[in-house]
Amino acid sequence: MDKDTSQYLGSVLGTNGTIHTASFRDAQIPRDQIILITTCLANNRNNVLKSIDFSGNNLEPKVLASLASSLAAVGRLESLSLSKCGANNLGLAPLFKTMERYSNSLTHLDLSHNKLESSTALGQLLSTSIVLKTLNLSATAVDFSSLRPSHSLTSLDISCNKIGGHKDMKHLEAFKFLSSCPNITKCNLAQTAMSTEISDSLFNSLPSVTNLDLSHSNAAEGVFTAAFNLLSKNRKITHLNLSGNFNNPTKGRRRLIEVFSEVLEREDCQLEYLGLAGNSKGQLRGEIMPIVFALMKNRSIQHVDISGNAGGDGLALGMSKALQVY
Repeated sequence: MDKDTSQYLGSVLGTNGTIHTASFRDAQIPRDQIILITTCLANNRNNVLKSIDFSGNNLEPKVLASLASSLAAVGRLESLSLSKCGANNLGLAPLFKTMERYSNSLTHLDLSHNKLESSTALGQLLSTSIVLKTLNLSATAVDFSSLRPSHSLTSLDISCNKIGGHKDMKHLEAFKFLSSCPNITKCNLAQTAMSTEISDSLFNSLPSVTNLDLSHSNAAEGVFTAAFNLLSKNRKITHLNLSGNFNNPTKGRRRLIEVFSEVLEREDCQLEYLGLAGNSKGQLRGEIMPIVFALMKNRSIQHVDISGNAGGDGLALGMSKALQVY
C-alpha cells in the first residue's frame, strides 16, 4: 500500500461514522502509515467500527501502542485479528489492557502465529471477557499456565503448540486451561506433538466438544485408540479429523483400526465428518478397508476424507459399494 492510499484511508476512517469493518490483511503497510491510520481512528469521535483485521502486517511495539490508543476510541469492538504480525507478549500487553473495556462486546480474537509465550495480560483479558466465543492461539508458543478461565469460549485453536506428554509435563497446564473452559465445542489440536498416553485425560478436559481436530498430532496409530475411547465416551462428536497420523506403522495397526471401525457402526454414532487423509509420510493403504466396510452400516457420516492413502483399485471398489449401500 502506497503513502497516498494510506493517507486517503486515514482521512476516511478519521471522519466516517458508518463503516463497521476495516480489513488490512496482508497489505504490508509500512510502520509510519499504520500509525497514521490508527491515529486517525483514535481521533474519530463518530467511530462505529466493530471488526478490525491487521493480520499479515508487521506490527512493531510502537505500532501496537498506537493501535491500542485507537482501539480506545472504538465504541463496540467485536472482532480483532492480528495473525502473523511479528508481535510478542511485551508489545501486545498494552493492547490487551485496552481491550478489557470491550469485555461485553468482544466475541472473536485471533492472535495466531505471534510469539505470546507467558502472557498474564492475555489471561486477564480472558477472565474479563464475558462474551468471547472464538480464540485463535495457533503457533504462539503460549504458556497455558498464564491463561485464565473462560466460560464463554466455544471455539479454541491451539494447534501448532507443543503439548507434549508425561516426560515434560507441559500437558498438565494445557489440561487445566481446557478444563476451565467447559463450554468449548470446537477445538483444534493439530500438530501439538501430543503423546497418546495423555489423550484420555485431554478428552476428559473437553466434555462439551463436538468438533475436534487431531490431525498431524504425532499420535501415529495410537490415534485410533484415542478416537475409539473418545467416541465411546462422547456421543455428541460430529466432526473428527485424524489425518496425517499414519507414519511408522506396526503390525498391530490393523487391529486398532478394526476396533475403531466398530464404533462407526453403532446406531448412536453422530459423526458427520471423518478426516483420514494420508500423506507422503504415511498411508493406510489396504488397512483402511475395515473403515470403508463400517461406512456401509453408518447412517450419520456425510463427508469422509480418505485421500492420499494409496488404496488403489481395492479402495475405489470398496467405496463404490459403500456408497451404493448408503
